[in-house]
Amino acid sequence: MMTQYHDDPVAMLGVYLISVEEMAMKELLVCRAMESRCRQRAALYPSESGRWLAEAEMWQRKAMDSISDHFDDCNTNPATIPSKGVNYKYPGL
Repeated sequence: MMTQYHDDPVAMLGVYLISVEEMAMKELLVCRAMESRCRQRAALYPSESGRWLAEAEMWQRKAMDSISDHFDDCNTNPATIPSKGVNYKYPGL
């Protein structure tokens, strides 16, 4: 995908920013899915519920850390803040 824009560094930056946003969202989705799966297992296997609930809590903390890290990144680097009407092919235009 980046080969399309190999002559345009601004376009390459736009592609990179999308990738960072997508990566952050995918990480959050994985954490939430794993948390949910652990809670389901806790309900299905009451004898091991303590273990599964502890693991669910770990995934919940990872999700919260991911959100916090992304929030900090957005607030310290204005170039990564998606706003309404942003042209991701040529950011800033």
